[in-house]
Amino acid sequence: MKGLLSHIPILIFLYKRVPEARTSFRQGLQFISIRGY
Repeated sequence: MKGLLSHIPILIFLYKRVPEARTSFRQGLQFISIRGY
């Protein structure tokens, strides 16, 4: 859980700052899910 919680602020920051980050945000969640965090 610590790994996921530490990445959430970065994902939210990118999501708010960059419109294109929405796709990266979804890919990031899938990547984290695959790794098991």
